[in-house]
Amino acid sequence: MAPAKPPVRLRIPTINVDAAVEQVGVDSQGRIAAPSRTDNVGWYKLGAAPGDAGDAVIDGHLDWYDGPAVFARLGKMKVGDQIMVLRGDGTHAQFIVDATSVMPYDAATDAMLTKSGPPSLTLITCAGTWDRQRGTYLQRLVVHSSQAP
Repeated sequence: MAPAKPPVRLRIPTINVDAAVEQVGVDSQGRIAAPSRTDNVGWYKLGAAPGDAGDAVIDGHLDWYDGPAVFARLGKMKVGDQIMVLRGDGTHAQFIVDATSVMPYDAATDAMLTKSGPPSLTLITCAGTWDRQRGTYLQRLVVHSSQAP
């Protein structure tokens, strides 16, 4: 089977997300880079594409200096919520949330970056307390979903 085309749009009806997808790599600290715009999400292009074997990762900002950003309501997602990823070729992949968790901002993410196993999608944003000295939130909210049958 041919690899899935890169994602171009992310839709999450339960939290009113309909966002353009940017392709991102790693930042200067070797972490998954964030999208350049607060209303876009970032697909980690070095990992799996949504719908391919493995875990595709999409991140987005929680907020910005001027207010809420694309994933401001990600923490309201529940098991069973649906996520749709539209691809560049007009096809789409649907996912159903099966878990949410919070982890330290500097926790290893290698386990999320798989290119084998059933297709899944992980959404990531900031959570917890803002640390002014470090210039980041101290936690990350992680929403995992599996491809709908």
